[in-house]
Amino acid sequence: MNGVADGDYALRIYEVEQGWYVRSARLGGEDVLQKGLQVEKGSVSGTLEIVLSSAGAQLEGAVTDHDQPAAGARVWARPEPETPYNRMRLKSTTTDQNGHFIFKTLPPGKYRVVAKLASASSETPASASEPKILTLGEHDHQSVQLTLASPQSE
Repeated sequence: MNGVADGDYALRIYEVEQGWYVRSARLGGEDVLQKGLQVEKGSVSGTLEIVLSSAGAQLEGAVTDHDQPAAGARVWARPEPETPYNRMRLKSTTTDQNGHFIFKTLPPGKYRVVAKLASASSETPASASEPKILTLGEHDHQSVQLTLASPQSE
């Protein structure tokens, strides 16, 4: 690519086949997924190497609210630590009628997993779970249980 303006860029790869993910992206010795891509004087030195993989991890679990399944809760798996450059790894899904959720292909790494359930009225705050930190390896299949905390009233 020519004529790219100077600045810091986050890498985004679109239309990766289902079940595949960006395993790594390196420019020289720099990890572009963690540090971004810096363009100076209209160019970068070196070759950008992007590696795709199908060896993703699977994370599933359940969300409960007062010991009952929390249907329709939103569950996020955020990279930990989250940076402006690795946000493409953030994934979210919604629980089914049994409070169950599944992420079929997560890139290996450390994640902060949290659930949130919108309230029935605008006067009541949403309830959220305590975050769980976990590390996933290639081909891992892990389960996590999330419990929604009652909103704090003022």
